[in-house]
Amino acid sequence: FAAGSTVSGIGSFENVVFDGTYSPGNSPAITNLTNGQFSSASSLLIELGGTQPGTQYDRVVDSGVLTLLGGTLNVALYNGFMPSLGDSFEILQYGQLSGDFGTVIYPTLSGGFSWERTTSATAMTITVVPEPSTYAMLAIGAGIVGLMHRRKRRTATATITATVAV
Repeated sequence: FAAGSTVSGIGSFENVVFDGTYSPGNSPAITNLTNGQFSSASSLLIELGGTQPGTQYDRVVDSGVLTLLGGTLNVALYNGFMPSLGDSFEILQYGQLSGDFGTVIYPTLSGGFSWERTTSATAMTITVVPEPSTYAMLAIGAGIVGLMHRRKRRTATATITATVAV
């Protein structure tokens, strides 16, 4: 499919090369490829409208080798959906993956959340996680609590020692 074109809807493709935009389903769907390829000029649009694949968010399943040559993954929210912490979306399944996206565009999340993308031997998943700064604040908070706990134990031990010595 040529650059500048948009392919959408349901169906199956074999040995296809996307140079334009591919938007799986009719908002949303699970679509099937066999040996699909996304060129460096391509864009894969994944819509998230809930946490159920196929009925609330898009998933592309490639039974062969899915080849990503640096194109764009564009994730969009629709129908007023706002994901929560821990929500996970398996957006790609494949027999084998070659390459990666060059650019990933995520929708903005509120509440100190961000996106994390993981790639395994058979799937690519995006998950809502705390922003890295939130992780740092949690770690700092845990460290302060631990330090305060240790100081209280030392003070209590010192007080007991002083009381016993008198």
